[in-house]
Amino acid sequence: MSEIKTRITKGTTWLAVSKVAMQVIAIGYLFVLLNNLSLTEYALVKLAFSIPALLGFFSLSGITPVLISDLSSSKKESDITTIRYTLSSFFTLRFLLAIIASLVLLLSTYLTAGWFRPEIISMVQLLALDFLLGPIYSFIILTLTLRQKFGQLALFNVFEEFFKLGFVILLVISFNLNAFGVILSYVLTQLLLIIVFSYSLLAFRREWLGGKFFSKGLLNPLYCVRLHAKWAVVLGGVVSFSSNIRVWIVQLVLGTQAVAIYSLAITLLQPLIGLIPISSVLAPILPIYKDRPSLIARFVAAAVKYVVVLHLILVLGAVIVLPIMLNLFFPNYVAAFGLFVFLALGMLPKLCSQIVGLLSHVYKMQINLLTGSLLNLLLIIVLLPVSLYVFGIYGAAVELFFTQVVYLIGRYTVIKKFVPNFSLPWRDLISITQEDFWLFTKLKNRLVNILPTK
Repeated sequence: MSEIKTRITKGTTWLAVSKVAMQVIAIGYLFVLLNNLSLTEYALVKLAFSIPALLGFFSLSGITPVLISDLSSSKKESDITTIRYTLSSFFTLRFLLAIIASLVLLLSTYLTAGWFRPEIISMVQLLALDFLLGPIYSFIILTLTLRQKFGQLALFNVFEEFFKLGFVILLVISFNLNAFGVILSYVLTQLLLIIVFSYSLLAFRREWLGGKFFSKGLLNPLYCVRLHAKWAVVLGGVVSFSSNIRVWIVQLVLGTQAVAIYSLAITLLQPLIGLIPISSVLAPILPIYKDRPSLIARFVAAAVKYVVVLHLILVLGAVIVLPIMLNLFFPNYVAAFGLFVFLALGMLPKLCSQIVGLLSHVYKMQINLLTGSLLNLLLIIVLLPVSLYVFGIYGAAVELFFTQVVYLIGRYTVIKKFVPNFSLPWRDLISITQEDFWLFTKLKNRLVNILPTK
């Protein structure tokens, strides 16, 4: 137990510190966008960025937690052959789907060239190129996570924001490329990150694969999606589609300016969510203790409590700062503040469901997780247009809260039913335990050791 606590604390602290740095850089990035793009251009950028996410099936985003779980278990058993074969299969399938997605986007720009402005067509073509960079980009993140190099993963996240800010300043301000420049800066950032962190692939080959990267799995791309993994891929596509269809529904119901307000509220909320990285730290650790559900339940309970408390503290701080920032610098976006507050409250059940949802991957329950996600998507498609019509832009927060509460209840009910001896200690959720004191003390000590002193 001592080992798992140390890993959770170290990983959470490193990622949390990196998120603070990313938040500072993100403020500069947002300042550049809002001061150099019109409401319409900002909305177009957000709509464009949602396109690759709507095609999330081609990115195999949903398979990552399954790979982490399976490969961590194989590493525990020193089964290098299986690790190498699985990763080779994943690499081939990821590239094949990336090529298909790129061709689909390029074909769509050709067929719709007469319907949209040339700038919009060029933005989508750039995103098609980004799909080809995606496999290597995601592979680097996967290797850093499996090796539990949380410090390097933190640097990766910080460098990504820093490079993106630098390219935006150069392309949007210096070269006046506006919305197109934002998309181009994103693609160039991916390329530069791949170059800088390519060393992680070599380290992973040495530490995990015995010096040999690929095997005959390259010729069997479907191997990595066998059994429960195929459901994770479908699930990832559904979740990605669900998360990004909202902006298009807002566009259809309320129009382009509403998209700008909604997107800014979500953008302001995302850094707060990113400061709570405990679910990404737990992902490679929980599978090792899957035969001890009572232990896992205690850590899940502590993580849920940690997430809720920290989220509320961060939202309270944002409520104090945001009105001043919006009124001084971005008066056209003042309406985003009220929506931000309601979305922040609606996000609480989602944060909790992300932690509980990790257990669905640990115990190979992807089919049940997929069913719940399909229900979630159905609720979004049905409720969001109605909520927007009745409550205006604030309907987005009403829909978010309702759908996530239903999803969280469903996840916990299913896991409790299928995992023997699993039950969250509800009394611990509303009380302070010795484990809580230990966790927060370690977090504080790590921060003191990491942060610079005078």
